[in-house]
Amino acid sequence: MVAAKRMDDGAWPATPAPAAYIVANAAAHRMRVVRQWGGLLTAAEVARARGIPRAHRKLEYVYGRIVVRLLAAGWFGVPLSRVEASAGPGPVALFIAGTRVSCSLSHRGTHFAAVFSEQSRVGIDVERVRPGAAEAVRTFLRPWHESAIRWRDAEAIAHWCELEAIGKALGTGLDPAAMRIRFRAAGPERLGVHWRAFFLGDDACGAVSWVAGRQAKAVSAPDVVYIESDHFCGAFPRQSPGRSGRIIMEPITIRQPDDWHLHLRDDAVMAAVVPWTARTFARAIVMPNLRTPVTTVEQARLYRARILAALPADMRFEPLMTLYLTGATPAEEIGRARDSGFVHGVKLYPARATTNSQFGVRSIADCTAVLEAMQRADLPLLVHGEVARPDADVFDRERIFLDEVLIPLRRDFPELRVVLEHITTREAVEYVREAPGRIAATITAHHLAYNRNAMFVGADGSAGMRPHYYCLPVLKREDHRRALVEAAVSGNPRFFLGTDSAPHPRQDKESACGCAGCFTAPFALPLYATAFEQAGALDRLEAFASEFGPDFYGLPRNEGTVCLVRGMPEEIPAVMAGDLEFTALGRDACRWRMTVAA
Repeated sequence: MVAAKRMDDGAWPATPAPAAYIVANAAAHRMRVVRQWGGLLTAAEVARARGIPRAHRKLEYVYGRIVVRLLAAGWFGVPLSRVEASAGPGPVALFIAGTRVSCSLSHRGTHFAAVFSEQSRVGIDVERVRPGAAEAVRTFLRPWHESAIRWRDAEAIAHWCELEAIGKALGTGLDPAAMRIRFRAAGPERLGVHWRAFFLGDDACGAVSWVAGRQAKAVSAPDVVYIESDHFCGAFPRQSPGRSGRIIMEPITIRQPDDWHLHLRDDAVMAAVVPWTARTFARAIVMPNLRTPVTTVEQARLYRARILAALPADMRFEPLMTLYLTGATPAEEIGRARDSGFVHGVKLYPARATTNSQFGVRSIADCTAVLEAMQRADLPLLVHGEVARPDADVFDRERIFLDEVLIPLRRDFPELRVVLEHITTREAVEYVREAPGRIAATITAHHLAYNRNAMFVGADGSAGMRPHYYCLPVLKREDHRRALVEAAVSGNPRFFLGTDSAPHPRQDKESACGCAGCFTAPFALPLYATAFEQAGALDRLEAFASEFGPDFYGLPRNEGTVCLVRGMPEEIPAVMAGDLEFTALGRDACRWRMTVAA
């Protein structure tokens, strides 16, 4: 089956023999197709294929990317050498004889579908109608979808196909976002799209959808995108003017969150970055590792005053201050911290483990009196959980820290409240989940979104070093990332949000010895929402982001709300502090964006 737009003169192009041959024969010779034409794939496509863990899924992906090129060459009657793939997110886009064409592909068994459009972004899905389909589909749909279906098998499958086709056209893929789509037939035809289907079996049905504009930007409201969509079924080719409508993606409104691990820096840099946190988070635990570390309550008071002075007048934000633990910290400072009302923890940096940690702790034995005072005062210890020995592999430093430092420390101070910050490994997840006593962990958005491959893949998919993904602790293997996601969405109150957003000037990141840290504050909550959605756990985002943190710290939960809607965030202007530029990380992985709460 091939779907295509009508030509300007109203005539439909005949399907060339090469396209017919491909549809009839390619599925039966999948490995031969891949071996013969695998060289057509771009470096970005090859990199993506390598990242697919299951062999049959990898083969399916490579096969589909090849066949859509072969179909396009046959359909448009051009040599295969004149069909090129464009890089970028969203639906597949080809350049056919120099003309950009959006395309989409679907197949189920022998049913094979492709759609091409020069006008707008397109998506297509085809399924077999089979007994019991209605009940299978029902478990995935929302009430407003169910109300539109009389629960005949063909009708249910057609509706499902429409949702998948819309998701492909939007570039959201087959993630749970499709389940929040409302389709309403309303208004006049906007796009004027026409299409035709070929090679359908008697038991085939599906849907094809066009999204207004290649960027799929909202037309009249943040949560509205105009589309046209139509169903097809049976063995009869048809053409249709489509139906005009709009899809409305449910916004998410949650209690305003807090950031339980944040770097604001100082002076002009602080003034440039603090609004990006304050627009989303009501409070944040502010790290004390300035060039001159914040080691006393008085220094924390002055730093807090500078933060509040840098805050825009129309924003409300409460910095929760911390002290920098050293081997020389007096136990008496803990009493002053407890009585201050604004110091909420003491940070343990192993010496030379991260940015400005040269003043940190070299031996826990140097801090015994302070830790005893913290245990009595019930003041939390916030831990950067890595050893900094030269002989410790950078990817193993967190695991070693658990065994050599944290477990003995908690054995000696069993009543001490401890936050293991920015955890990155399965071992850390398992320890925090199972350990006795009062322990919790923060999880960053970037460690949920990326594995360590992100540091070593160029923008076009080829090899390269990407310094803006470099942080400490470093990104880990995919199985560790999955363990972090499982922990975050588990509903276990020991795991809560902490961005570890850490701005560095671009010139310091892109250098011979680049700084460690990811500036994620502008996109942090959308990144978390995306990770929770992909795990099918959006209903647990609020607890992770807005409830478990204040509960652990003994603070009231926030009363305000924030709202997110489906869609990639807008690009932000360069974040500048004088002549220094700061590059924000994370927009590429976001499928949600902030908006004004209703």
